[in-house]
Amino acid sequence: MENLISKIFSQIQKDPEEYTAYDDLFSVCRNMEETDFKTAHEVNSKLRSLVSQAMKLPIDVIQFFELYKKSLLFDAPHFFDSYLLYLEIDRKPEERFYQPRRRVLKQVVDNLQKLVDDDLDELFISMPPRTGKTSLLKFLMSWLIGRKSESSNLYSAYSDTITKAFYTGGD
Repeated sequence: MENLISKIFSQIQKDPEEYTAYDDLFSVCRNMEETDFKTAHEVNSKLRSLVSQAMKLPIDVIQFFELYKKSLLFDAPHFFDSYLLYLEIDRKPEERFYQPRRRVLKQVVDNLQKLVDDDLDELFISMPPRTGKTSLLKFLMSWLIGRKSESSNLYSAYSDTITKAFYTGGD
């Protein structure tokens, strides 16, 4: 499988405007996920980066953009960052929460991922007001509930207003 992946990456480097190789690589990722989860998602992440680069070329980007979305969706159940990007991809830019703040919030998202993956036992987040902590945690809860809908989930905050808003759906 490694040889096939390497050949497809070489083909993409030779002809970055040719969509078929990108699509083939994504198919390989999907097919190998069950047998080699880690490699499938690492290759998918590299593929997404190459697709992003290809979308900057003077080509028809529609099929590349659709592949970009499929790539995010492939990772979204497992990686919080991909979930956040996919969730907002069809929103108007001015309505997006995460993508415009990603440069700042990515460090928090990565640490939340470590917490979920059980690489951390505890995580303390201290950031100034209005930086997106509460909104990010609401998104985290939606991701966790979607991943394990039969599990019990509890959200609490220091502010009773925030906790109440979480359960009633208010702002």
